[in-house]
Amino acid sequence: MSHQKISLTAADGETFSGYLALPKTVTGPAILLIQEIFGVNPHIRKVADHYARNGYVVLAPDLFFRMWPDVELGYSGNDMEKALGYKAKFNEEQGLQDLKCALEYLRHSEHVSGGIAALGFCMGGRLAYRLATQARLDAAVCYYGADTDKYLSDANRLSCPIIFHLGANDDLIPQTSMEKLMTKMVSNHHARVFVYENTGHGFNCDARASYNQRAALLAQSRTVEFLHDTIGPRVDVEGLFDHHLFTAVNQKNLEGTMETLAEDAVVTFLPTLTGGHSVNELKRFYQDLFKALSGDARLTSISRTVSANRVVDELILSFTHDRQMDFILPGVPPTNKSVAIPLVMLATFCLDKLARLNVYWDQASVIMQVGILHHDDSAVNLPARGPEQAERVLDDSVKVQKIGSILL
Repeated sequence: MSHQKISLTAADGETFSGYLALPKTVTGPAILLIQEIFGVNPHIRKVADHYARNGYVVLAPDLFFRMWPDVELGYSGNDMEKALGYKAKFNEEQGLQDLKCALEYLRHSEHVSGGIAALGFCMGGRLAYRLATQARLDAAVCYYGADTDKYLSDANRLSCPIIFHLGANDDLIPQTSMEKLMTKMVSNHHARVFVYENTGHGFNCDARASYNQRAALLAQSRTVEFLHDTIGPRVDVEGLFDHHLFTAVNQKNLEGTMETLAEDAVVTFLPTLTGGHSVNELKRFYQDLFKALSGDARLTSISRTVSANRVVDELILSFTHDRQMDFILPGVPPTNKSVAIPLVMLATFCLDKLARLNVYWDQASVIMQVGILHHDDSAVNLPARGPEQAERVLDDSVKVQKIGSILL
């Protein structure tokens, strides 16, 4: 991934700058990234770099150049006051014309191969929607675009599929405005409105107090999937995940496994909070994991769900606890007990590299099966089940527990 500052030309001959981020391949589908009222600041550049790493050519033009070129502001104090001042003076109709010129730059760029999408935040979210009603785009993504509902009469002129990300507790977008948007878009089969509970305005920006990592990551994942489906690039994530599992589980090939991971990959085994962040940490983790799995451990596939950038696997993990296995029983000496548990892996990809892997299982079932806790221990009265969980997943005829007269 690389980036550079470029010069753009407006329809009236004025010149303005743009932040251009290029993917590793140098060419790819394009995103016209539309700023908030804080300019093409570090957050917007960070967003541009993120999508460039995902295979997109990203251009973020400076929309406030007619008032003050290259504005970069923070989110509080005097910077907030300045940003609101620029917002009040900003000529939105002129800004839309400048965006169309930036769009033309992308259309004629040697770096762009594939479709072009608009993606914007706050003011930029509204502009992304409005641009999609006035110009030829292949997709549009709108994050918490305040006052978008004022332009819903133009919705019948939408030129492309579009998605909206809204915080349920956004103090700049009233509930009535959200309802108007959702009601208008529900009849458009190419539009989706996502609302994130317990989330406020600006939830995607980690420089804001309102940042919500859960909502930001979910919206980001939905956006990447949407872009893959509408403008590309197409990635065989199922084949990539199979390759990761083969090198890690079957071959126990450390270097081969590391090659399947993004440089800043995050792997978390949630019940024990083991795993790592980035290649150096993950090398140590996978080395220990390979030792733990070098006995009779095996995975049995049950089901798989695949989207444009994500794979969800349901499996059975079975093993004999005959060695130290800190990924699942940290600090517990070998018990030589047999264990079988249902396990879920959720893998998210950044282009052809595994970027995030979350692994889930029922830890209560594990500790019961190795004899640390017993189901009939009256002092504990553990409401859990052992290998019956895995047996039930493998065979529907295995009886389930009755609670009162209700059969679960």
